[in-house]
Amino acid sequence: AVPAVAVDVTGAGDAFAAGFVSACCAGMPLAHALARGAATASVAVEGDLAALARCTRDELDRRAARCVVRKL
Repeated sequence: AVPAVAVDVTGAGDAFAAGFVSACCAGMPLAHALARGAATASVAVEGDLAALARCTRDELDRRAARCVVRKL
């Protein structure tokens, strides 16, 4: 998970999927794609409307770097 102050969780799953799929399409390793999905979801929950959430790729990378993906 990526730390976030949740305001509205509507759209978090969709945001995760968008971040994950876009990272996979870019050829990123699975662990990085999972972290990118979590980072994208963290941005989405911090505002009132997930569809209006915006951030830069650099911000997503910083958030993803704080995410720890563990093997099960």
